[in-house]
Amino acid sequence: MGLRHVLVGIAILFLLALVFYPWEKKEHHAHADFRVVFDGQRITFTDEKYMTGGSFLLHKFVHLHDHDGDVIHVHKKGITLGDFFISLNFKLNSTCIVTDTNIPYCASDENKLQMFVNGKENIQFDRYEPQDLDRILIIYGGGSDIQKEISLVTDKACIQSGQCPGRGDPYNESMTCGPGSFCVE
Repeated sequence: MGLRHVLVGIAILFLLALVFYPWEKKEHHAHADFRVVFDGQRITFTDEKYMTGGSFLLHKFVHLHDHDGDVIHVHKKGITLGDFFISLNFKLNSTCIVTDTNIPYCASDENKLQMFVNGKENIQFDRYEPQDLDRILIIYGGGSDIQKEISLVTDKACIQSGQCPGRGDPYNESMTCGPGSFCVE
């Protein structure tokens, strides 16, 4: 067997690996804590209408569940905060956030709409792709103590990501996207 045959064999094995390896099936799983504040009042997302679980699916790739309204679960790369808020029947962009009851909170001379990711202001709003362990604050209005609100964003995402095992076990997400399966790309 000559060198040419060996090289052809290696090339064929490489091509077969490219074709049959499930590259697109790699699971993406990120968790981010978030908090929304309007005029000094925290908006809670623990109501059943915001939850995905069992047979109730709001969005296959981004959601809340287990009555935890503080942790966003992201199951696909490229998912944005805009996608997440749409799944809750909210709308978010760089100038307004509109609630699921169609009440707009839009930036004006008197009131700002700001977003902070990990303590730093971020202007991407609906275009931002939450990363694992992010702490996200969206705040509207004037007069709020921003540093205090940033400090009140929970840090529970580490439990779901398995990064702080001493604080508890992640809950089972296997039913989130269909019986017995995780959401995958």
